[in-house]
Amino acid sequence: MGDIMSLLWAGLRKTFAVYWSIGAVAVGVGLYFSNRLDMPVVANNAASNGIAKVFLGVVALIVAVSTLPLFVTYGLTRRRFTRAAAVFATLVCLAYAAAQTVLAALDLTLRGSDEPAGKLVTLFSTNVTMFLAYTAAGWLVGLAYYRYGGGWGTLLLPLTLAPAAVADWAISYSFGGGLRSYAELGTRGAAMAVTVALAAALAGAAAGWMVGRDVPIRSR
Repeated sequence: MGDIMSLLWAGLRKTFAVYWSIGAVAVGVGLYFSNRLDMPVVANNAASNGIAKVFLGVVALIVAVSTLPLFVTYGLTRRRFTRAAAVFATLVCLAYAAAQTVLAALDLTLRGSDEPAGKLVTLFSTNVTMFLAYTAAGWLVGLAYYRYGGGWGTLLLPLTLAPAAVADWAISYSFGGGLRSYAELGTRGAAMAVTVALAAALAGAAAGWMVGRDVPIRSR
């Protein structure tokens, strides 16, 4: 498993580096102008969870339609690759959620807000499950397009995107409008939101396995 994860990291690290480089520049620019113009600092907006979740979903889609077929062509079983990719995706989602939490803590500190640490824990847990759900949805969308083609893949989008939609709904409903303001993030409904989002992610991953476990690999 470790060798597959190393290869995945080697293939995706530049993509992740570009994402965070752009995010770092955006944070720096935002901090500069907020100080110059005496505006409220919103450091986490530069790499918000909205951008991150879509980015992770797109990366999962690309892996499904390009990396999986390549590895299977070279003799790796679908089961082994999927297992390693799932662990890799989980670690990536944990890392991104941790980064979002650090940005939120920075935001609150610069605002001079005295918020309890429990709200950051809530933010971390909801972001992890949100990112996992979007990653599972991207994986499922990619596999559906690869297996069934563009026509059926498009028609199936309401189903393949369901894990992301359900996670979005659960978290937005629980916090009365979503996670738009970290400074106002509460804990009401956090357990329900995390549970539903995690269930959506697991359902998406299971559906992805069902679609991809015997998908024919096209010759290049």
